[in-house]
Amino acid sequence: MVTLDLELVEKNASLNAQKGVLTRTLAIQHRTSVSASLLAMQQALWQSPIQSAGHLNRDDIFPPRLRGFAWQLLKQQSDAELVTLKAHDQSVRSVQFGRNDSVIAAISAAGLLRVLAVPSGSLLRECSQCQPNSGICFSPDGSFVFAALQGAGIAAIPVDDMDAERTLAPEIYCNGELALDDDGRTLVALTKQRDLLVIDLENGGTVVHEIEPDMKPIGIWFQDNDQHIGGVTRNGLWTTWTLDPFRQTLRFRLQNLRSDFSPLADAVFAPALTDGQGLAVRRGNNIALFVRLNPQPVPSSVNSITMLREEIESLVFAPPDSVLVVGHRHTCLRNLYGAEHDRIFHEPDTATISCAVAETGERFAVGCHDGSIRIRRIKPRSGVQQLLKPIDNNSEHELGAPIRSAVSLKRRLIVVGFRTGWVAMVDTTSAETVSRFRVAKTGITSLVLGSDESWLVCGTGKNNDAGLIVYSTQQIADTRSPDVGLTRAAPEPVASVSLASVRRLRLSDDGRHLFAGLLSGEIAVVDTETWTVNGRWQGHEHGIYALDARGALLVSGGSDGWVRCWNTDTRKLVCEWEAHSLRISDLKLHPNAPRVYTASFDETTAIWSLDGRLLSRLNGHSAAVRSLDISADGETLATGGDDYTLRLWDAVTGDAQLILRQLPTSFATFSSTQGG
Repeated sequence: MVTLDLELVEKNASLNAQKGVLTRTLAIQHRTSVSASLLAMQQALWQSPIQSAGHLNRDDIFPPRLRGFAWQLLKQQSDAELVTLKAHDQSVRSVQFGRNDSVIAAISAAGLLRVLAVPSGSLLRECSQCQPNSGICFSPDGSFVFAALQGAGIAAIPVDDMDAERTLAPEIYCNGELALDDDGRTLVALTKQRDLLVIDLENGGTVVHEIEPDMKPIGIWFQDNDQHIGGVTRNGLWTTWTLDPFRQTLRFRLQNLRSDFSPLADAVFAPALTDGQGLAVRRGNNIALFVRLNPQPVPSSVNSITMLREEIESLVFAPPDSVLVVGHRHTCLRNLYGAEHDRIFHEPDTATISCAVAETGERFAVGCHDGSIRIRRIKPRSGVQQLLKPIDNNSEHELGAPIRSAVSLKRRLIVVGFRTGWVAMVDTTSAETVSRFRVAKTGITSLVLGSDESWLVCGTGKNNDAGLIVYSTQQIADTRSPDVGLTRAAPEPVASVSLASVRRLRLSDDGRHLFAGLLSGEIAVVDTETWTVNGRWQGHEHGIYALDARGALLVSGGSDGWVRCWNTDTRKLVCEWEAHSLRISDLKLHPNAPRVYTASFDETTAIWSLDGRLLSRLNGHSAAVRSLDISADGETLATGGDDYTLRLWDAVTGDAQLILRQLPTSFATFSSTQGG
């Protein structure tokens, strides 16, 4: 009986062990699946943002417990639809942004123009009897909106006050094509006979210039810094004119480039593509043609833009290098140079008719058959927030390349050190630079903020510098220069520590000690109350470029590629192993698991147990990996390198999750405590 009981106990233990292995295996598989889905979703986000947003919310693809920082970032990026405004009871035939994208104007099929606030949708102004398909122009300050009337003339409608609208050129019938110069001084329109109406908005003067029968345009615009008026005829003749005096300056048949350039139904102009100017025209039901113009300007190439199985309703340029094409149910954002995949926006519940792109290039709007306006983000949010704005090129000081950063435990301050010896302090709540000043003539090699954010330590790299320089953060804020709002001269240090060629600094958990890795391979311990060195020992044969500490454990990484673990109480070596073939540039301890993460110039990142067992080696960077960090919840690993990418990984499995392309990354850090 006893033997049988023992057999049952052993069998039960074996089954439990197998169950544990199976549970861990399934958990790893789930994490790997989520990581693969995140990578796939990042690509799909460009092509179908609305559908991607729906997939991100599916529990079977992304279980809530595995929705870490990378998922949150994609969720933010997938916020394509900003707002839907109910503008009219009838279809929206024309739409246009105005005044820093904070207002939008729309004309209904009945000719009612309404100006709405964005994003609230509150009605600011309305005007009846406008042409349904009229172009809409806002004055540069946004105080007036212009539209062609169904009768004679053009309405000039005040946006901010309730003054009655004025009618410009009240005796002239227009066909709805309008253009306003950048200064808001000259408004041009096409008459019913497609001659050129010019209105001087400063003095009220009006003149009509007759255009030869074979040159009458279907669309007009200002180009060449408002020096010329441009237009294209239905038969594909592109012409430009000057206004004072009025004369033709260019006449070019687009059929010389391509024989199928007529008849045309619509034309829009792009004054500022990356490599010049461009012209987009609509031909037939579902084909648009894009013409790239060289500086002469003579057209240099033609590309086709096709909407399969849908009639093209409208098109407009989206800066810097894309065109927005609106079909009956879909809107396509196409990069004109093929640098990005098409993005498709689907409207399942209504037909789309008209479109507009905000002046900032960040949003677009489509006018719909149900009277609504759908406003969406043109590109997914990058997830990269620019905290430091570059200094004006005319400034006597240049920050140069950022090479080190530090984030306070409260996550309120970020300090960035530059190769030129400058330091900049950023408030994360406002993303504003609090101050900047020069610490040394050589680069900043390491930075540490005190636990209570009361002091900042800067490490410098040359023997003739002090080594460690300590500043009061309050004094930094108090010495801001009133004329420029930023510190120019460095404040007086509160202390300095003589250490030659500091390479990396790390603060102990209790904030009482600061560990310094030196170029000589030594590790120095600095007391943060007295700012004196109270111990040092040889840690590596050569330079120490990575340090992290937790409790009594200190981990160091050197230029020799080795990792060493130390007991900070006894300063004895606990264990060591060769982790990389080249310099270890950064390392971090996991916040709540016995793991350490290392980054190296050998283009890899690795995950290790604390006894030196390799758990995973992460390949993906194509150049040196400069920095890494782990989110506060321990779920996400971020790495940055010289290949212009910031990469996110599953911190448990090492699976790749997202790739953010921005700049050569000298440092990577999470700036909040909620998982990233």
